[in-house]
Amino acid sequence: MNLRTEKLDLNEIDKVVNLFCLVWNEPKELVTEKTRWAFANDFAKVLVLKNSDGDIVAVRGGFKWPLMNGTNSLDCYQFHGTCVHPDYRRMGLFSNLNREFLEVCRSEQVEVIYNVSVKASRLGYEKLGWQYLKGFHRLTKVHSGNWIKKAGHTKLLPPENSSIIIEDKFFTARRAQFKNLIHTNYSQEFLDWRLDNKLENYQVHSSENARIVYKTRFVANRRELVIGEIFMLQPSFAVFRKAMQSLMGLEKPDISYTYIFSSHPFYQYYLQYLYLPNPFNYNLNFGVRPIGKGEQFNVGKWAVSFLDIDTF
Repeated sequence: MNLRTEKLDLNEIDKVVNLFCLVWNEPKELVTEKTRWAFANDFAKVLVLKNSDGDIVAVRGGFKWPLMNGTNSLDCYQFHGTCVHPDYRRMGLFSNLNREFLEVCRSEQVEVIYNVSVKASRLGYEKLGWQYLKGFHRLTKVHSGNWIKKAGHTKLLPPENSSIIIEDKFFTARRAQFKNLIHTNYSQEFLDWRLDNKLENYQVHSSENARIVYKTRFVANRRELVIGEIFMLQPSFAVFRKAMQSLMGLEKPDISYTYIFSSHPFYQYYLQYLYLPNPFNYNLNFGVRPIGKGEQFNVGKWAVSFLDIDTF
């Protein structure tokens, strides 16, 4: 079979969208916006596999992420958008394309890749040297009985169309609070790109000494509130509780949740506020791939939340 690997030409991004829609069975509008957000920039790496007719049959993508280990910047990529056409499965294309992506990263002195994978992909990643770390959890709080209704299609709420601004003092405070941890180095410029998907209805809630980045949506008749991250000037449970009470009083969700590492400084605040992990799916598939002479990343140092994950 005549297959060739190429770097994605952005003029062909619609072909990638069509493949994602076919495999994932999601609305084209949502997939188009997400794919353009992830790949239509100058810091994404995307490899595509084409057949002899020029059709894209597999995709391996990722984008540069401003990860820091303490006060040291890391050359890091986060994976996004692995996909193989149904007619080309069980041919080793997933592993081969990931292996080629690793070689590109190694040649460019990238230090680490991370991603959250589905269970079916984990074994394939482990064969390529991925380390899966314990401690990345979904924390959920139920606010009403509507959560027990059968889940249906997701319906995003109308976007607010307003810029999300967080004062620089919150980013400065965060860097000091996370100085001994592996974390994302947020700035307003990076946050502008991170929240640039207009269909996701991203918002920021402001309260005294805290800013909460979140989004809302409906699943069946259930109103969900999804928390990306909380920025606090002087972290304490009192500040956390006041901010959460204000937000929940405003949005009145049936259920709210986030994804967060247990080593994140605010993890215990969620537990105190009665957010609970899922005991049947406790540790999610958070994978890390050090490259070359990259260090072994200590599970106890990760301070990643849902805002740091591509699916937020």
